[in-house]
Amino acid sequence: ELDYGMTRRLAELSPELHRRYRDCVVISQGMLCRYENYFPDFTDHTVLHTLDIQELCGQLIGGQIEKLTAEDLYVLLMGTLFQDVGMGVSAADFDQFRVALGLPEPADDTARAWAVRDHHQELSGLYLEKYWKMLDFPNAHYARAVIQVCRGHRKTDLMDQEGYPAQFEVEPGKTVCLPYLAALLCLADEL
Repeated sequence: ELDYGMTRRLAELSPELHRRYRDCVVISQGMLCRYENYFPDFTDHTVLHTLDIQELCGQLIGGQIEKLTAEDLYVLLMGTLFQDVGMGVSAADFDQFRVALGLPEPADDTARAWAVRDHHQELSGLYLEKYWKMLDFPNAHYARAVIQVCRGHRKTDLMDQEGYPAQFEVEPGKTVCLPYLAALLCLADEL
């Protein structure tokens, strides 16, 4: 049974960040449904997957939720929404992002699908880098935090202090712990 504890807590701590998160739910789900273009027989990565990830993150946090700030919750919840958006990027975005990642031109649709699968965390990051302003992030620092959390859900060294600082400032005087948030997302996704 879903309890939406993180979402409720965010709404209590910061109605403004909660509104921004809530407004992105529909957008993210529309993007995630596009993963079926590449993987019609693959595991679900739609709203059901997002809800599972959010619930598992909440379970991993448990009673420690009171220690998380509104900023932590916003970054984590946005990470759950957009972690897999790279699985459904458009063909044009894939071609642009593939070049940025230094990936070769796929030989066929199957090779393209597996390139998307293997690099979807980086594609998700590049998608957010390109579109974060349209998604109404509060500022570039929040966008950067969410991008790193999304990237951190797969194939990333979370001990890299340059990419995942423990105190990443999203607003003056307000920080989030990127390795902790990315680790929560990674563990929930694995579960």
